[in-house]
Amino acid sequence: MNAAERANNAIIAAAIGGTAALVGGGKFMNGAVTGAFSRLLNDDNVRKIRLNNEEIVEKNGCNLQVVLLMMELVLGLTLVKC
Repeated sequence: MNAAERANNAIIAAAIGGTAALVGGGKFMNGAVTGAFSRLLNDDNVRKIRLNNEEIVEKNGCNLQVVLLMMELVLGLTLVKC
């Protein structure tokens, strides 16, 4: 995932978080900041998991697709794009 995709994801999460905060009676800015930061942290963690999986494949000769599918099942993340 490149920087533009991460920024786009953060902007969308900020808009959703801010709107949800307003609907819930809070401040838009608080929800927007929370939404953006949580998305950025999530994207960073997924990137780290993918890099770690690639290292596992290089060391053990495992099939990357199998490793990613196992991580999806364990963590509930979507790591494989079709």
